[in-house]
Amino acid sequence: MFGLFSISSLATTLISFLVFINVTIATWLSLLLSYVTNIPYLNFLPRDEDMPKTARPRVAVIGGGDHGVNTSSCLQFQALFYRFHPIVKFGTAFPKRDEIVHELKRIWRTYDLVRRTRFNTLVKSVKPLPDNTWSVDGEIFDGVIVAVGTCGEEMTPEFKGIENFKGFKIHSSKLDDLDLPDPAPEKGFKIVVFGSGASAVEVVDYVLEKVDWAERELGPGKIEITIVARHDKWIIPRGIIVDAIASMLPPALGFLMERFLRVFWYGRDLKGMTPTKPFAASTPCLNTRYLSLIRNGQVRYIRGSIDTLSTDSVRITNVEWDSRTDLNKPGVAAEQGKTVDVKADGVVFATGFRKPELKFVSKEVWGGEFEPPNLHMVAFPPRYPTLMFLND
Repeated sequence: MFGLFSISSLATTLISFLVFINVTIATWLSLLLSYVTNIPYLNFLPRDEDMPKTARPRVAVIGGGDHGVNTSSCLQFQALFYRFHPIVKFGTAFPKRDEIVHELKRIWRTYDLVRRTRFNTLVKSVKPLPDNTWSVDGEIFDGVIVAVGTCGEEMTPEFKGIENFKGFKIHSSKLDDLDLPDPAPEKGFKIVVFGSGASAVEVVDYVLEKVDWAERELGPGKIEITIVARHDKWIIPRGIIVDAIASMLPPALGFLMERFLRVFWYGRDLKGMTPTKPFAASTPCLNTRYLSLIRNGQVRYIRGSIDTLSTDSVRITNVEWDSRTDLNKPGVAAEQGKTVDVKADGVVFATGFRKPELKFVSKEVWGGEFEPPNLHMVAFPPRYPTLMFLND
């Protein structure tokens, strides 16, 4: 019988093979279209003169780490689909940050990367040299991998009246710094979350973890969480079958997943918060309990616009749908929406991050239509095959 490790290894090999097939087919289709349309095909395959001149090339990896990740953060997809190395072996289906970091450190030590890692080092300059090598702050390397991630500085919008608000204000990337009252005050403890994506869902999970996953501790008069959304996001249940279908379903067949979710997951009662955008238009959020908490009134969900903050409340205008009053009802147009004032002891900005800047990379690397994030295979500047970006 195959053990979990063997099954995971087999799955990793299969997924890698499918990716290889996909890239191969895309390459041949590009060649065919180039021939038919008489448009030159950019041959990306490195020439012999572009290859490193040494048998043991030196490669600089810029970045790495778990910036902006809370201890409560966990994988959005099944661990089976997140095996970044064959020896990785997670103990849970949705490992949290510390378990992922543990596996990273294990690989780090296995390959003796400890002595090759420089912490707290700011890279100021990456330049191509005439001999196809790279200068990284004056040090010579045969190749460079930029792995600065997708999360740069926190985005914290300056809402009107935010300076008057007396409660706590915190970005979702700093949930570890949030202390909840234990027990909750008699009047309840009210948290308003700005945003509706994965970070907003994580706030709910964070609070639940703090109360030992006792869902009865959420709701009016207890710990009250209100999600304020500008747009609805697709929420799908956690499960290996659904995850596999969602990750491999072609965009053209996304309507099948949409139909399934509308009927069997959101249902008639949550029709008003069902996204109108195609399923393939953005990355879905995976959570099995989130919608049921909204359905049962333990978490409030409002789609509208944040107008202003007072000392202890948030005013939301153009409310199109409110789970407290609009269950089993469709949403309304923004111009027909009402205004709602929500009491708040604190607000959480689940408003994401800015894209990391790549100013340290020499401008001569970019040219024509290929500028970040428009890179060949979303990773390479075509003229420099020994420079790779992993921050799409």
